[in-house]
Amino acid sequence: MNSSKRRELQAILWARRHFFLSLALAFIAGVFVSGLWGAYERYEMSKLQQLYRLSQQQNTALVAKRAELTLTSERLRANTQALTASIREQEQENRELQRALDFYRQLMDPSQVKKGLVLHSFSHNRIEANTYRLKFTFVQYALKPSSMRAKLHFVVQGSQQGTAVELPLQQLLQATEDGGKKSATEINFRYFQELEYIIQVEPDLAINSISIDAQISRPKKASWSQEVNWAKSTAEN
Repeated sequence: MNSSKRRELQAILWARRHFFLSLALAFIAGVFVSGLWGAYERYEMSKLQQLYRLSQQQNTALVAKRAELTLTSERLRANTQALTASIREQEQENRELQRALDFYRQLMDPSQVKKGLVLHSFSHNRIEANTYRLKFTFVQYALKPSSMRAKLHFVVQGSQQGTAVELPLQQLLQATEDGGKKSATEINFRYFQELEYIIQVEPDLAINSISIDAQISRPKKASWSQEVNWAKSTAEN
């Protein structure tokens, strides 16, 4: 084998060795780069997982804070409503006390002296359909009041189907639990007395007024009468 062929064969062998060496280096480099990329992906995945857990913790904290704020808001609202209701009740109680004080002052005021029986007030309120509560307050004004005793007779006046009607209060009184009817129509007092009745009327009965007749037996015998207008009387709630 001449020298030229020998050099050609050596060149071919060198080229092959370098080719396979290049392939091996390329494979190793690929494996190394793949490992680096996998490590980078795992690192990024770990960071994402940490961020996700942190986000979950923050979200849980925000949900708890929101629930706490909602509970606080509900408590404040409930406290405000309770306080408002308490203020309204106190204002109503103050008004009632003021009315009571004015009433007693009027009874004791010498300038308000009137002789005989006086209907101080009449009020009514609807309990339910066709059922009413009636309240009468009778007084006597005197510097030295003695016992006032009288027997009362109430008549409800109105219209029913276009016809005027007069119905004794006794007829309209609501029955009590024992089947009877509360009908205290006698008064006996020194300063004042309140009477209360619950009546039931027909749906088509329109009440116009209530007439009251009294036969006074003390301090001296006398007759007394008065008519109260239903529409103009005090309607309590």
